[in-house]
Amino acid sequence: MAERRPLPLAAKIHAGGTFLAAVGVASEYAVGVPGFPTIPPGPIILAVCGILVVTLMARLKWMIIVGLAGPVFLTVGGAMEGSGFDRLADPAHVAFFISTALQWAGLAVSLVFGIAALLQVLRTAPSRAAA
Repeated sequence: MAERRPLPLAAKIHAGGTFLAAVGVASEYAVGVPGFPTIPPGPIILAVCGILVVTLMARLKWMIIVGLAGPVFLTVGGAMEGSGFDRLADPAHVAFFISTALQWAGLAVSLVFGIAALLQVLRTAPSRAAA
């Protein structure tokens, strides 16, 4: 069984950013941004990633990789799709603008601090060099 360690601050902030992005995506759906499926997978993916980091990373250091997968997936997909940038460029529709800003702010925080947490985990990982 893996040893339980305190959750690094970077991992906590990463999880918070992931939850913020989930709220942003869910609010985009709630305010009627066009193009969402009946059950949008984005908030579910992000919430699960955040929960996994918060609950399991203290025992399983590699869980930060799983926690980064969702935000990376949504960031790449959102950037490729591109309509979020149109909503951010037009603050006249306040609900669309705020919900999209929440999503992208959460994703930015999640990615920056998730990478910081990953680097911290890699630096503190024991060496497996043969003796």
